[in-house]
Amino acid sequence: MKRKLVLGIAVLMGVFLLAGCNQNKESKRDETIVLKENKSVCNDILVESEVQGEYSRLYYYDYESGKEIFACSQANCNHDIADFKSDKINCNAIVKGQAKYPFIYNKRLYYFVITGDTSVLWSSKTDGTDKKEVSELEFPIYESAEYVLHDDSVFVASYKAVITEQGTNKQEQTGADAEVYQINLSDGKTDKLTEFGNKADAYCSTVQFFDNKLFVRYESRGKTYKEAGFKDVDHFMVWMESDKFSYAEQIERLDEKKEYYTYDFETKKTEKFDIDFESNFEPYKGIKNMDGAYWLLCYSNDTAYYLDAVVGKYNIYSYNVKTKNRKEVFSSFKNVDMYCDGKIYITSMDMNEKTKKELVPSVDFNKEPKYYVYDVSKNKLIEQNYGEKGKIFYAIDVNPKGLLVYDVSFNEAYDSIDEHSIKQIESSKIKE
Repeated sequence: MKRKLVLGIAVLMGVFLLAGCNQNKESKRDETIVLKENKSVCNDILVESEVQGEYSRLYYYDYESGKEIFACSQANCNHDIADFKSDKINCNAIVKGQAKYPFIYNKRLYYFVITGDTSVLWSSKTDGTDKKEVSELEFPIYESAEYVLHDDSVFVASYKAVITEQGTNKQEQTGADAEVYQINLSDGKTDKLTEFGNKADAYCSTVQFFDNKLFVRYESRGKTYKEAGFKDVDHFMVWMESDKFSYAEQIERLDEKKEYYTYDFETKKTEKFDIDFESNFEPYKGIKNMDGAYWLLCYSNDTAYYLDAVVGKYNIYSYNVKTKNRKEVFSSFKNVDMYCDGKIYITSMDMNEKTKKELVPSVDFNKEPKYYVYDVSKNKLIEQNYGEKGKIFYAIDVNPKGLLVYDVSFNEAYDSIDEHSIKQIESSKIKE
């Protein structure tokens, strides 16, 4: 049945959301949803949060209608945060605090509200009513990461810094805990899955789910600046900007590491994930501590597909962990990638040859972006023809109607995305 949207009418709002998103949730329990800091994709609904100062708004983008709908059942509500703060409206879509990682599960809207070092998981009906606290976490979550929802659990990472006084009116971070936790949505129970331990600094930048395992990108610094031979962080910065600086020395002195780990749900063990990686970034070559300096796109049939992103050279590779076979899948000056349902959607840009010798070469805006789809199961790269002159499209999600993308003008501001500028590329235009 085709969904019809009537803004501001509570009954139709609820019907639309339940039919449009949650019906599939009940029939397909084994669901994996990527959670970004301000959005997630849920069965033809893009769930988003918009932070404005100390307040946030929650809304949806419906693929069928191409409309944005706020999570509010109030008739004639303008969803304006200033009006909410002055008590002119009582908008269900507005919450106090920073609402992060929104998603829909089992006919309810979930999101984390972060205030200072406090992180609380909330849920409500999809129209913003019936708000309930699911769990107040005993740790602050790391806000700049990518997390995952699988079945009835959400997997997030903590970030708890240890600050030490260093003389009058001066502080320095001397420690940090970064661990991965499982939060059960049915009862709010939280379980700690990893034991990485305290470091001078550490954080988990991605938590992904493939093949009944979590894949965690873990970045750490084993020594404080003082332990590394610097008076404090300011003296480190002076050295970093001097002619004596080198990446190799920085990594060695501070004991810096970029690593991937897996958590196996069957064995309950955390293990190092090693693909014998060596970065194309010249200063990292030969440094074992940087064997996780890549971005995992997906893992399928014992094969990792990953991006090695270096200024002027973005390469996608596959690596089979059993055969140890590595293959270049795609290479360009710069590309932005999205994985969905066994395929990698690639937006590729060329370099401006006139800037080739500059420290940071730039994109050539006289050459239109190119688009590709890489089918993981078929090992097949297919160039697409859905580009438009003066535009660049970044893939968001694949759906029955086609490919949902951010629609951005291709100019110097090409990497600044307007979250409200969205379009649908019809499935007939996608070559497979």
